[in-house]
Amino acid sequence: MALTTTATVSVLKPTGSVHKSQSGGSKVFYTVPDGKFFIGYLSFSNSGTPIKVNNIDLQSHSNLHTSGNTAAYEITLYAGDTVKSQSSNMFYVHGCEYDL
Repeated sequence: MALTTTATVSVLKPTGSVHKSQSGGSKVFYTVPDGKFFIGYLSFSNSGTPIKVNNIDLQSHSNLHTSGNTAAYEITLYAGDTVKSQSSNMFYVHGCEYDL
């Protein structure tokens, strides 16, 4: 009797998409829900005012002498992680949530 093996492939399937923006003030505008994790991008539109993750500044970027450039960072966040805006600039979160 021969032994047979079957390979299984696990594919990550999103349970929802996230597309948020925030302008003005210092405000938590996205929190990863319990039992989920997030894979996507965070971005902001001003070189002097970085976006905050869990109340820690992401590295700011250079506008290269033009206005309106946006830095984007690929990131993975886990349940309870927060994204916070600062000042009057634009801040963005785009990506997908997955079950842990």
